[in-house]
Amino acid sequence: MKSYTFEELRSARRASPMPLQHFILSPTLTNIYAGIEKKHSLNDTQMYFVLRVVSATMLGLESETALETNIHQALPELSHAATLELVADITTRVLKEAKRRVL
Repeated sequence: MKSYTFEELRSARRASPMPLQHFILSPTLTNIYAGIEKKHSLNDTQMYFVLRVVSATMLGLESETALETNIHQALPELSHAATLELVADITTRVLKEAKRRVL
């Protein structure tokens, strides 16, 4: 995954639909991330990289089909099975909710 600057991410967020902007800044998303962090026993550094990958994906900077690869590159210390489970949680709990809010 490309390393996006804060400005690139902010610009993409501002260009995104208003419901997505609200979701990105919502306590709901914060709670979802906290649950994912706890379930997968991620430390702060790992969670930072997950947030970067998911944000870029939600904002359309990265393809959802590249999510597994991007998570694996960001967190190479995770086993393949752990990566797949994390990606499944992100897809069902974050990305599907983001899409639902935009539709």
